[in-house]
Amino acid sequence: MRGSGIWLKHLNSSGWNTNGTERFYFRPKHERSPFPKEWRMPAEPPHHPAFLSAYAKAWDLWVAMRDGEVVQDPVYAGSLAEAAVGYKASHAFSLYAVRTRNQRQAKLEGMIDLYGKAPVAQLEEKHVQKDLSRFTGHAQIGHLKMWRGFAKYLKTEYGIADPTRDIDKAVVAQSDGHEPWSMDDVAHFRKLYQIDQPVRLALELLYWTGARCGDAVRLGRGHVTRDGWLSFKQNKTGGQVDIPFNRALPDFAKVDAGDLSMLHDTINAQAVKHITFLCTKKGASRSGHSFSKWFSEKSREIGLDNRTAHGLRKSRAIRWAESNATTLQIGAWTGHTSLSEIERYIRKYSRRQALSGGAKSIQM
Repeated sequence: MRGSGIWLKHLNSSGWNTNGTERFYFRPKHERSPFPKEWRMPAEPPHHPAFLSAYAKAWDLWVAMRDGEVVQDPVYAGSLAEAAVGYKASHAFSLYAVRTRNQRQAKLEGMIDLYGKAPVAQLEEKHVQKDLSRFTGHAQIGHLKMWRGFAKYLKTEYGIADPTRDIDKAVVAQSDGHEPWSMDDVAHFRKLYQIDQPVRLALELLYWTGARCGDAVRLGRGHVTRDGWLSFKQNKTGGQVDIPFNRALPDFAKVDAGDLSMLHDTINAQAVKHITFLCTKKGASRSGHSFSKWFSEKSREIGLDNRTAHGLRKSRAIRWAESNATTLQIGAWTGHTSLSEIERYIRKYSRRQALSGGAKSIQM
């Protein structure tokens, strides 16, 4: 192909890109090699640096494969594999919470292992549906979320229509998820784990704040403001949460003022002091995932099976519902952005309260 004063061998024109530039493919002719029949060039003019870089990469790979060199999984220009590399390096991908980013990356790479050589330009809804058909239930929903984030990137960077636009989420039977702790569960835990033990501090901090594990492990004295709020930004949502820590409590929370006093006493009783409230015996910070597993194991050791850190988050929401807090007040405390999720947390409690004349119980 001649153009812009340069000669580029093995390039063939084939229509137009969506941005109005001429579409080219690298197509070696009359050569016996395992090189793909066509390798799409970027949607740029032939003299553009990105075009020339892709062309040089295609040429080098073709020569290597022609000469019998072993080339493992080449990333073809314009392919899903190439797009995935760009997506993982994008600003949008970096905005995900660490755990979410790791989950999305694992799903993305699994998909790329199967379909990485496919051209982005030919991606349609039916191809996404085919990939999603490998899964059911929550797993399918998780992969659809991955695809939707990836599709937004492809739409912006490659100019294709969103192939996930008309795909509905899988219908998944709702479960109650993590079991909330009863007041008896909390009392049992307090009885068997002493106030100076790190696991006891874990319970008190989780129970008072209702924080997720990923947030709880980051909390420390540095998060306490001058006017007595425990203030932090949530890792998952980025939302701001402010919880009374050294200040007067709202009316609905006064019933559990003893829980706050217990938290302060437990913090002061710890032998190991650290920048965060929760740390290992050696004074090291904990990760949210390992902390969650450790806390569940400690609960099982004292006979509290199926009791988790996240279950304490539910219990705090239920306690405030029991104390006649509004859904908005509960959401402000726990940092929930979805009021419907709070309502789902407290639904069973509300039904039982209506039938028991307001009897005090947080069993669900």
